[in-house]
Order: sequence, then structure tokens, then C-alpha cells
Amino acid sequence: MGFRVEWTTIPYLSRFVNDKPATHDHNHFRARFKAAIAEGAALPKPNEKEAKRSQQLAALIRDRIKAQGDLITFAKFMETALYEPGLGYYVAENIIFGAEGDFLTAPEISDLFGICIARQCTQVLQQINNGNILEIGAGSGVLAATILNDLAKHDSLPDKYFILERSERLRDKQLETIKNNAGSFADRVQWLSQLPESFTGVIIGNEILDALPVKRFIINENNFHELCVATQNGEFTWTQGSPLPLASHRLGKNKFPQGYVSEINPAAEEFTKSIVNCLDTGIALFFDYGYPRTEYYLPDRQDGTLMCYYRHRTHNNPFTLPGLQDITSFIDFTAIAESAVSAGADVLGYTSQAGFLMSMGLDQLMAEKSNIDSEQVQDVKKHLEMSQAVQKLTLPHEMGELIKVIALGKNTEQPLTGFLLQDRRHRL
Repeated sequence: MGFRVEWTTIPYLSRFVNDKPATHDHNHFRARFKAAIAEGAALPKPNEKEAKRSQQLAALIRDRIKAQGDLITFAKFMETALYEPGLGYYVAENIIFGAEGDFLTAPEISDLFGICIARQCTQVLQQINNGNILEIGAGSGVLAATILNDLAKHDSLPDKYFILERSERLRDKQLETIKNNAGSFADRVQWLSQLPESFTGVIIGNEILDALPVKRFIINENNFHELCVATQNGEFTWTQGSPLPLASHRLGKNKFPQGYVSEINPAAEEFTKSIVNCLDTGIALFFDYGYPRTEYYLPDRQDGTLMCYYRHRTHNNPFTLPGLQDITSFIDFTAIAESAVSAGADVLGYTSQAGFLMSMGLDQLMAEKSNIDSEQVQDVKKHLEMSQAVQKLTLPHEMGELIKVIALGKNTEQPLTGFLLQDRRHRL
């Protein structure tokens, strides 16, 4: 005789889904950032092939620095390190995702994440005619497979599931994942190399904006200067460049300590405008690490938010192992909202990842999956793994508060389910 395993973690989480300023995520990030600096000193060594490729990319960057007058902007360095054809992190032969890679994203942690997004897609697709889905940078393809499977269960499959992906290697990985996990719907998937001129439906971007090249700045004598990259004795080093008017215009009224360093991301803002311009009817849904502007540029966040990931280790030195590590920066969601509105979209919602998942019924989904017989040891093990995964997705010191969700829309009015429990648009 078995007994029912009760799910208790999600109700506990409900107390975090409120509308109070989330200072705990800032304090946690500062602690994590300091720990990352020390951790970066002991990174695993790459194999010979990887080391050779990284050295090749470093030599290419040094040549470009010399050709550009002995310095380049950090945005150019980051773009080259991540996207240089054949050598950059996202386009070379790196194992990026999963336990063998450098980091885990939410879709790989639990399929419940993708199911929640699928339910939001269903709501939108039922409102509009001939709507499809477009995923920007589909990673390993797990999210696409999960969404397709859940949409099929609810008779909401679109004619097409588009994936915008610039890496041929990742396209192959995505196709393999979709065939293995959602093979019946693989014929609906179509890869794109650029945004369509017009699109109707749902656009999804999970941890995409934070992978776009950022400009870094430093404040000296109350002036905003762009931080650039130079070389010294063959090594990359920071150097102060020209004034950065965009940062000065946006943040000049704030009081910052001398030597304050942070980031600004015009590339993400322009990309947001491109998304809005191609969207005729529907929504764009972005998940990313970030803050509204008032929380992003706090005076005591003196080192910015730049982070690097290599084999599940974090540090803050972007010059280490170019081409082998991810480089990322938190998102100023106020800037994303402003860009969207200027391009003609409405901001339909803004919340934490935990708030979105709870609004989409994560507790109910978890309860349905946890209705198991405890005599089945394997089922109990799966339940415990699922519980740990949900905590990773939702707890404030994990992804739950650090990742935010913003919905941008055109020609759609019905309130989105994912923001009914918690909507923080007033903070943007």
C-alpha cells in the first residue's frame, strides 16, 4: 500500500510573489559577484585543441586592436569573442549547454518552464488568426521541443515554429533535439537567418538580450568615458576611451562614486526595435537576467554586472580564454521598454520569472506530476529531482528573482495570464 507524496514547495514560494522592491536579489548578486572573482582564479584548463583555437582568436583580436589605433571598444571585443565566424564562443565547436557545457538554462532544468511558456502561447494564438511561433536563439532545442509537445496536447499547434539561429552547429543540435523529443512535429520547424519582414504570433527570447555586446563605461571626474580594450605586453587590458554621450544623457543626473563602472546595451535596444518592427500582431516575450534602471545603476554596484561562464564556473574577467567562455551582462529592462514603445509596441507585462511561472499555474502542473505511488522508488526519485528543479527556477536567490520577464505586444488587448499574479510595469 503506497501513499501520496504531497507537494509543499510552491505554496511556500507564494510569499515571494509580491510587489515589494527586491533588494534581496541585489545583495545576493553582490555576494555571488565577489565569489566569482575568486573562483575565476582557478578555472579548468582547456584541452589542446580548445587552447589553440582560443590563442588564434586572441591573436586576431590583437591584430584588430593594432589596426584600430591600439584600442577597440569593449563591445567590439565582446562581439568578436562570442560571434567571430569559426572561432567565437557561440559559433565554434563548444559544448555550451548542459552538465558537460558551461551553464544550464531554464528549459534544460525542467520541462515545466517550457510548458508554462506553451500555455502563454496558447492564450495568444487563440486570440489571433494564422499565428505562429518564432524563437530567437533556441539553444539546445529543448524549449522548442517542450513547447511543441504541449501545444499538441491542447490542439494549439501553429503551422510553423520558426527558429532564428546564426550558428550552423547549434541548428544541427536543435534539429537533433527536436527529432528525438518532438519528432512528430519536426516538419513544422523552420530555421531563419534573419528576422522576417512581418510576423504574427508569439516571439520568444530566453536569455538572448544578455548575450548581445555591451558598452562599458567608467566615471572619472564626473564624466562618463567608454571603457575600451588595449594590449600590454601581449595581454588584453582595460583602457579609458572617449566620452560616452548615451550614458551621460541617460544617467548624468545620478550621483555615482568616482571610478564607478557599469554597462549600457544599445545593441539590445536596437534588437528590440527590430523585433517590434517585424511584429504585426501578437507578443514578444523575453526572459533575462536584469533589473529596471533604478535598480540596475545603484551607487554601490560599482563594478557593473558583467559576468563570464566557463564549465559551470563564474568570474568577471572577459579577457580569459576568448572564444571558450560566455560573456554576459544584465539587462536594463527600462531601456528595453523604452525602445519597444518608441517602435510602436505596448508593454503588456513585466515581472520576475517566479511571478510568471506561478501565474501560469506552475503549482498545479507540479501537483499533477507529483501524484505518484511512493512504492515506485524511481518515481520518488524523479519527484525529488523535479522539486529541486522547480526551486532552481523560482527561489529568489536562484533564477526566480534574478531573471525577469517582459512582454511586448501589438494589436493585442487581452491581459496576459503570465502577469496576472504579479505585474511590475510601474517600476520600469
